[in-house]
Amino acid sequence: MRRPFAGELLSVLLEMRPRRASGLPPGQRLLRGFPRFADNPLRSPPLTGNLQLDIDGEGLAAPLVLKSMDLAALPQCSQTNDFHCVTTWTTQGLHWQGVSMRDVWNDIISPLLAEGAAPTFITVDGLDGHSAVFLLEDLLGPDVLIATSLNGQPLDRRHGAPLRLVSPGQYGYKSVKHLERLVLHNQEPRSILGSKEHLRARVAFEERHKWIPAWILRRVYRALIPITAVLAERSLLLADSPPAIRRDAAQGIRFQRPAAAVAAVLVASIASVHAYWALGGRWPGTDEMSLARRVVGDTTAMPHPAAIALVPVPLAGVAALLLDFAGRSRLSRPAPRKRAGLRLFVILTALRALAGATGSTIAVLRGTKVPYFRLDLLIFSPLCALLAGLTAFVVAGEGGTRRVEKKR
Repeated sequence: MRRPFAGELLSVLLEMRPRRASGLPPGQRLLRGFPRFADNPLRSPPLTGNLQLDIDGEGLAAPLVLKSMDLAALPQCSQTNDFHCVTTWTTQGLHWQGVSMRDVWNDIISPLLAEGAAPTFITVDGLDGHSAVFLLEDLLGPDVLIATSLNGQPLDRRHGAPLRLVSPGQYGYKSVKHLERLVLHNQEPRSILGSKEHLRARVAFEERHKWIPAWILRRVYRALIPITAVLAERSLLLADSPPAIRRDAAQGIRFQRPAAAVAAVLVASIASVHAYWALGGRWPGTDEMSLARRVVGDTTAMPHPAAIALVPVPLAGVAALLLDFAGRSRLSRPAPRKRAGLRLFVILTALRALAGATGSTIAVLRGTKVPYFRLDLLIFSPLCALLAGLTAFVVAGEGGTRRVEKKR
């Protein structure tokens, strides 16, 4: 059976190849096109209704409701900006049209504030469930818009209809799509994104995360760009599809199975290489350290061969679990122990990716001569991040399938 949207999604995948370019902010890569992207790519975009913006919170005697006529009465403006996603891709030259957030505040909100009220934080909510927290001074920046059009066309569901907040100086998760509500606060509210959201998220300062340094996140985020874009596009295509196609997708005609197959092949390959080394094989190197000699021009001794011999056993088990997920029928359910095993693999692999990227980056910055750390940054940590992402997607998708089946 033909998988829905295979051609469209393959096209998206082929376009998701950010490349180095001059003049970009720290850590960013240039991307052709402007894909649909989301923190939760499995969430479908909401149906667009009447243009309306609700405003509520501390300092206001009563909630406000702005209609299209209210926004149309404000000075209309347009600007061309680059869009910078926190996952390291950048799209240049987007032309937005709308009204200045500063005008909305000064002309509509500020005159209605109670005497002495001075909210300093704003929560911006979208109809799709996404939300971002702003300092008022950032929200009132000179280039922050409430956009109604993109590149001369009204906003569509792909990019945030009917209204979208646009804040070019901050990472893309601050440019909330499907803008629904502004909430005023005197104290900093809790973010629905947790520590993933930096309060300022300024691109120029590479404020990608509240706690984790940006240089650690670059490779991890970059490895997740293709699969996130494909899933986000698929959610949009499914939302606009006939019920029969959506029903088939809910039953399991989805990307979990090919993702499981890809992850299984990768894990099995890693297990096979380690087994080959444990048996005395010498190509392309006798171990990870000598492999470094081939890649970065140097080598260092490896731990005892017995340590290498232990690696293939758990990896072979993980590969078998992934193959079971990839090959099972649409409506059969994997055993709970199998799902638990893959969840454990996700946790351990993600920790390995984070710890490896952190430790290796610190070692390289300190001028280490040990080539393994450079090889780890080039291959091992990004590979672990990719495996963790693929496997997490597989497990999450199976959970979603079971919930749909249970409802029936």
